[in-house]
Amino acid sequence: MTMLKKILFFISFTLSISVMGQQKYLSLAGNWAFKIDSLNVGEKEQWFNEPSSFFTQKIKLPGTMDDAGLGNPVKVLPDLKREVMLHLWRKVSYTGAAWYQKEIIIPAGWEDKYAEIFLERVIWATSIWIDGKPLNEKGESLVAPHTF
Repeated sequence: MTMLKKILFFISFTLSISVMGQQKYLSLAGNWAFKIDSLNVGEKEQWFNEPSSFFTQKIKLPGTMDDAGLGNPVKVLPDLKREVMLHLWRKVSYTGAAWYQKEIIIPAGWEDKYAEIFLERVIWATSIWIDGKPLNEKGESLVAPHTF
């Protein structure tokens, strides 16, 4: 029997889910439903229970919001002033809560197995919900991947 799971995570980028003790991986690379939560209301409003159609934008992972052009446009005019010449400028900028959602099919052979979700390039904190239920862990690090 194949199980359909909806994974929603908050402020994170993902590469794969692996089943411990086996060399099996389920890549989560590809298109994800996405929504910026600039007012930080997603958890209170239970966005983790929303269908993917609620998340109005799409983002390809692995990748960044910059790569996808998601965020607030940075408007720096070309100029030979010191301020402009001494910095690399992003096309878009955003710091804050963002939600990513993807539906995946967990292989039937993985039932009752220990699975691990590995998230890289996360800015600070990650919370994960699977089928609307929160994992009782929180990833917090600027320098290390978040593993659940």
